Formats: sequence, C-alpha cells, structure tokens
Amino acid sequence: MIKTLTLQNFRNYEKKEFSFSSSLTIITGKNGKGKTNILEAISSLAFIKPFRTNKKEIFISHQKDFARVSGIFSFDENKKQAEEKLDIFWGISQGKKLQLKKNDIELSSIEFMKEKKFLAVIFSPEDLNIPFLSPQYRRTFLSRLLSSLFPDYFSSALRYKSVLKQRNFLLKKYKEGNVNKNEFNFWNRELAIHQKILQKYHSLFFDFANRYIEKEYGKISGKDEWVQITPQYSCEKSDEFLQLLDENFEKDCWRGATTIGIHRDDFSLFLRGLPVEESASRGETRSVLLALKRIEQLFIQHHSGITPILLLDDVFSELDHSHQKHLLASIKNQQCIITTTEVEINIADEKNITYISL
Repeated sequence: MIKTLTLQNFRNYEKKEFSFSSSLTIITGKNGKGKTNILEAISSLAFIKPFRTNKKEIFISHQKDFARVSGIFSFDENKKQAEEKLDIFWGISQGKKLQLKKNDIELSSIEFMKEKKFLAVIFSPEDLNIPFLSPQYRRTFLSRLLSSLFPDYFSSALRYKSVLKQRNFLLKKYKEGNVNKNEFNFWNRELAIHQKILQKYHSLFFDFANRYIEKEYGKISGKDEWVQITPQYSCEKSDEFLQLLDENFEKDCWRGATTIGIHRDDFSLFLRGLPVEESASRGETRSVLLALKRIEQLFIQHHSGITPILLLDDVFSELDHSHQKHLLASIKNQQCIITTTEVEINIADEKNITYISL
C-alpha cells in the first residue's frame, strides 16, 4: 500500500507531496492538470520507468536537469506492519543518469526490482484498445507485468535487449563485408539462453490466463462463452531457436535485423473462436479487456502473495454503467487510485475514500 508520494521536477510538479487512502483515492481535475502524472510517478516506482514514455526529456520538468520520485509504502511482514521507502532519481547530465534507492540504500536496477515489495496494475484508456494496437504494445504489456514479478525475467530481458542490439549491428556490418560469420556464434548462443528464459515466463502467463479468463469474462458479461489468449511465437520451441537463427541468417542480413525471437512475438484475444478485434462488439471487447486486467491482478497475487495497487487512469469515461459497476466490484480489498474528470463515480461504500482535487 502506498501512503505518500513526493515529486520533484516530475512533469508539471516542481515540488509536491500526496497522501492516499488505504482503500480508494479519487483524483479529480480538468484535462492537463496532472492527474495522469501522479499515476505515472507511482507506476515508475513499480516498473522503474513511467508507463507513458522512456524519454527523460519529456517527464523531467522543462529546463530542469533532474527529476525525483519518492514513495512510502506499508506492507505485512511476519504478521506485522512494515514500511519501505523507494526513491528514483533521473538526471539529464552525463554523470547522473539513474539512481535507485530502497530505504536510502542505493541498489542496481535488478536488486531494486528483486527487493521491493511494491507491485501495481495500471489500467488506462489505451489498454481498452489492446487488440487493435501494434504488437509492440502487447509485448510491452507482457514485459512490464513479468519484469515486475520475476527478477530473472527482468535481468534476462535487459540482457536480451543488449545482445539483440549487438547482433543487429553485426548483421549490418556483415552485409557490408566487414564481419566474419563466425562472430555471430557467441551472440546467437547468448540470445538463445535468454530467449528460453523469457519464453518460459510468457508461457506461464498464457497458461494461467487461459485457466481463468473465461470465468472472469463471465462475471463481467453475464455470459458463458469461450474466451482464450493465443500466443503467436516466432519460435515455438526454444530448443530450435539456434537452428532457426541459422536458417534465417540470409534474410536477417538482408533486413539488417533479427527476424525471430521474443521481440517479434505477439498474442491475440479470442471470443467464441474468433479474434476480438474482428468479431466482438464494443461491449464484448470491453468485457474481455476488463477480464484481462483482472487476470493481471490474480497472476500477481498468485505468484507474489502481494495484492497489487490498482491504478485506473480515466477509464470510467470509456465504460458504460454496467462495466463501471463490474470494475468497481473487482477493486474490493485492495488499494485503488482513480483519476477522473468527473466526481460522480457510483461508489457503493463511501467510507475511507480520499479525494484529491487538482
């Protein structure tokens, strides 16, 4: 549970502190007032980077050379309440790029993700378009979730990205006649090692989701219908990855990029055996995506024992009354922070709600 958040030079906040309810906090204000910026700052403490952009020049306040986000969190440990303080510092100058601290002790990014107790689920209007957006958006959704839960996934994702960059660089050099093909052997093996780890966790999520998404969809829609998430792997069997890299080598050289691997994978949502983006109504699509977000919460709880904070960024304006009702029902017994331009949200239990007006 997040208790307080302190922002310095983050987006439109030069220096600001916020306090939150242990159950529900509703942040209201007109567009452009900085509602989403608060959720973005909170999410950065869960995922190291803000969910809207990786570019520091955008989320660091104009003409400032650094930004800092700090949060105080409480959690149960050995049946007692404990607290942790998390800090992230981003600098523009060469000497100060990224600094992560837990309880004022500086940690590497891998240590930070491993040791913190804070986990979150973000739900924004863009998530309601998951089936229609580019594959990169769906890959980011999956990577963000798994990186926050599993330190070895996070470290493998970092290494995979680095190795992929080096291999693609060599492909371009090879095309120019400046590299021997044997130089790819090391990078291919490295890529295969981390491909196997990443794909293992992707399969773990898809297997879990397909056990529960139909039930969650039924709760929301009131219908008993077949719902499934289908992964689209560029290499289904990790043991064949090195062979496929070799078979695709000429094509990779021609394109100057690696054409198989996790970075090329995707997934699709199906309703009644047909792709959601092709056959589902707007209401059915909303129900499937609300079920997917519910699966995200359940997956985190199952694998960590921690109930994640739910961050809802202006999604009520995109949902009809029925879907609002089901979404609100799903946030019981967990901390939730909602941004909205409307104060009128139909909350059944008005107790223990904090309102922040911007």
